[in-house]
Amino acid sequence: MTQRFFFLALSVILSMSTLWAKPRTETQARLIAEQYTIQRLSSSELASLRSGTTPLLTLVSAPSADTDGMTVRHQMMAPTVQDQATAYYVYNIGTERGYVMVSGDDLLPEVIAYADAGAFLPDEEQPEHIASFLAQVRASLQYLVAQGKPVVMPRTSQLRPEGVNPLLDRIQWGQDYPFNTHCPYKNGGQSVVGCVATALSQILRYHQWPDDKGVGICEYKEKDGTEHRVDFSQTTYNWAKMPKRPNRYEPQDVTDALSTLCYHVGVLSHMQYSPAGSGTFSQYPKEGLSQYLKYSKNIQLLNRMNYKIADWMDIIAKELNEERPVYYAGASSTVGHAFVCDGYRQNGYFHINFGWNGMADGFFLLYAITPRTLGTGGGTSYDGYNNLQEIMIGIEPDRDGSSERTVSEDISALALAVSCDDNKTIALKDVVLELGSAVQYKTQLCLAITPTQEGAQSKYGALSEEQELEFHNYYIYSEKSLHPVPSVDLRDLGLPTQNASYVVTLAYAGNGGKLIPVRHYNGGVSEVTVTFDSDGKAHCTSPQMKPRLALSEIKTSDLRGYSRSSVTLFIDNLSQEEYFSSWDCYFEDMKGDHTFLGTPSALLSPQVKQEIPLKVPRLSLPAGTKGNILLKGSYIDADGSDQDYIIRSRQCLEVLPAKDPIYKASSLKCVAQRSLTGAIEYAPGVHDMTFEVSNLGKLSRGRMLIQWALVQTNLKDSDSIRHEGQGYIETLKRGETKQYTIKSSQWTDVAKGSDYYLIVQLYDIVEDFGVNRYGEKEGELNLPIAIVDQLSPAIDEEHYVSLEKESDRAYPLKVNVATPSMIRLNGLSLTGMSQKDGVYHINGRASDGRTAIIGAFSSLEFDQTDSSTGIIAADFSHASPLLQHVSICHSKIRGEAMTEMLQSLPDRSATTPGTIALIDTSRPDLEGSICTPEQVALAAQRGWTVTDQQGNAYTAIDTPAEAMQSDWAIYPMPVRDQMTVVGLPATSSVTLYTLQGERLLEAVTSASGQLQISLAHLPSGAYILNTALGSRRVVVAH
Repeated sequence: MTQRFFFLALSVILSMSTLWAKPRTETQARLIAEQYTIQRLSSSELASLRSGTTPLLTLVSAPSADTDGMTVRHQMMAPTVQDQATAYYVYNIGTERGYVMVSGDDLLPEVIAYADAGAFLPDEEQPEHIASFLAQVRASLQYLVAQGKPVVMPRTSQLRPEGVNPLLDRIQWGQDYPFNTHCPYKNGGQSVVGCVATALSQILRYHQWPDDKGVGICEYKEKDGTEHRVDFSQTTYNWAKMPKRPNRYEPQDVTDALSTLCYHVGVLSHMQYSPAGSGTFSQYPKEGLSQYLKYSKNIQLLNRMNYKIADWMDIIAKELNEERPVYYAGASSTVGHAFVCDGYRQNGYFHINFGWNGMADGFFLLYAITPRTLGTGGGTSYDGYNNLQEIMIGIEPDRDGSSERTVSEDISALALAVSCDDNKTIALKDVVLELGSAVQYKTQLCLAITPTQEGAQSKYGALSEEQELEFHNYYIYSEKSLHPVPSVDLRDLGLPTQNASYVVTLAYAGNGGKLIPVRHYNGGVSEVTVTFDSDGKAHCTSPQMKPRLALSEIKTSDLRGYSRSSVTLFIDNLSQEEYFSSWDCYFEDMKGDHTFLGTPSALLSPQVKQEIPLKVPRLSLPAGTKGNILLKGSYIDADGSDQDYIIRSRQCLEVLPAKDPIYKASSLKCVAQRSLTGAIEYAPGVHDMTFEVSNLGKLSRGRMLIQWALVQTNLKDSDSIRHEGQGYIETLKRGETKQYTIKSSQWTDVAKGSDYYLIVQLYDIVEDFGVNRYGEKEGELNLPIAIVDQLSPAIDEEHYVSLEKESDRAYPLKVNVATPSMIRLNGLSLTGMSQKDGVYHINGRASDGRTAIIGAFSSLEFDQTDSSTGIIAADFSHASPLLQHVSICHSKIRGEAMTEMLQSLPDRSATTPGTIALIDTSRPDLEGSICTPEQVALAAQRGWTVTDQQGNAYTAIDTPAEAMQSDWAIYPMPVRDQMTVVGLPATSSVTLYTLQGERLLEAVTSASGQLQISLAHLPSGAYILNTALGSRRVVVAH
């Protein structure tokens, strides 16, 4: 069964928002499926299917859009009365001729998935992992019901209704035999062709050009010294001997013809060869095709990050409309890969030929090119080739030799800064340029000035001297070989310098002298706004590049201990710009430790909540672990720096027990001493470093491999592996734990003051026909290493306090901890520390998220010096019994979170009472009445007295019990113009604050406890709504 197409196409469901406006009946769905099938098949194919014994269409799946999103078994016949919406209808076409999935609602695209071959299995026959994925799809559709927005696909002008069938047709080549016999023999094996050469060779086979011989000689030397030289004028390419789908038993002349072409394309691409995988940069073949194989001189290499998705789709569709297959490349988390895009459907899916002999070829969204299987050079991760995407367009024969280069190269700016110190002359202050589309390019630069009034024309300064750029380098204006760019006196351009505003960009001279604005990696033009006030004073402002995202919701969480798991994330893009990224996704436990889950990626449209499903092959956490989801991404700031971007969920999740018996599972743990900041302490030549491997499954394990590398990070050029090694764990019985030790004598040359981290990986060893090979990676640790003369006293790792903070930025804080022993901190960057009389006085900076104080201590004072931030949750369930005093300044813990925190305090009812200071009476507007009488009484039952920051016992303002039990809510979320609040006490006060604590408005609820407030006048962003039942975050998105 060919189900790979199905999974790839189905991902469109997970990226849209709509509602069940009008459910489709089975009759309507069948008509849609029949029309779609007729459009895709030729007359002869259709006649053949209709004349067979199998019906043209057979309904095999029609699950209901059930309320809980769980798998549903159902009848295969259409119901006579349809009283419940259907998620989708799946029809098999003939016998093994593919299938079509029709949506169950008329606001979704009619056809949401399809396959050109194979058959869709009935639900009861689906493998477990496919059934699980389908359940996620149904849960996603359930979410779409509540959104109230129609589907919005990217607007493109080039997609034809009939689409373009795959241009390569059945051309399906690969990288090994019979394509690589002319590639160099290295390291005991024949080098593979390389994905770049395979992709381009398939395109050349499509064009069957050059018609006779090439031109010129190409020679280069690989990094390992291997030399290559090809005289293209001496080779005739025998296209007749190059079948579309060769096999491993082709005659010698066919093998020679295929291998000659693939090797020659590799040479003009300056391929770096290896039996494990060959690679190069796309800039080399972009120029080599024209220079040596007589292709058009107007081939272009374009970077996805310089374009919006609709523009990107238009560029590719236009190429395919003109019957030119497109060279496409992208990167996963482990490797880059090149392939061919050669067709599309009208619904925005593009056909990809991966160059793996046909394996995994199918239709994909361009921001979700994620094959389910991987071939040669495809890497080891299944997160797709969605990063660093680029395309090569204009690949066509120069049949009469008359083509001249008329297109220009793409230049990007990672940073741009200008100055206007004399309030009249704009000067280039700084820029970081990158050439990504050619090996070399000569151009001139100038400043472009555009008034901000609509329809205003740009004016340009004088051009610089000619500048030669190379694609391997970054060109920094103040440091590296960029000729001066002339400043611009606005008066010389006739432009005013009072009450005026201008957009300033850097432009370069393209072919034909056309001035082209330098692009920015985030899509768009790199620019600075220069504004003159009424006094003529200039102000230069760079655009805000930081994305505005929120991990607003988690649904269908199925995280299972040491088992296959899944979770569905919902991310709000609160900005007016689209945002594309891949994130490293982690489970952050209550201790602040992170467990890697995967690398999801998504294109986030402006002002839209996006659903992102994530599958975890094996979750390396035990059942019962609590925590939340954390996503780490990055963006390029206006100054050119690569900035980390972290978003967290507010939902606390718990890892569930495995559904099925766990036969193979293991854990990897470092038992070495940790420092205050969590780094592993190591005293060279004195102490060994020990790791524990535990067998958590039901089966005894054979040999397992531990592989490690010590990396030094503060070197000038790049990270460097200082030491590496490996060892084995032999025969690990069920429930058994064994140790592996790195001897202290192995790292005697490490030095204090240098930065190191240790990568440790645990692999299963599988015997395959008598040969041992790597199996599944079952654990990985990335540990910062602190070099010390002597180890610190041991830390009680079993006890800790976990606090969750809320802020849009890193902020300073102070922590005072009274303890008889050492502690360590997670989620805190240390800036200063002192210790006196057993009390640690710690200064640091914390970002949004969790901070954990680990160890056995008796007193904790958590003082945020920035009152605009606050603790929004705290957990003391793992605190030491020694804990007797807690103080949390600027607390924003409210309602249920307050109750949960007080319930988690260590029980001191039978010993000396404890005190917990939560109230800051100096800021009643922010901290007011945050404890109800019931909560104060709950604390007292556990032996704790609630006080203010001065130590005075706190008497809560009485709040009606029925109000505390009500489930108050805010909708819609995010708020567009008007916010509705329900479930509050009658005639109770409601106050809206900025995140900095500025009061914006106050109102009183009606007798029914409801309230409607217009927020249309507020800018988009996050705010805090304070009510009698607690505080909640409000997101405004106009």
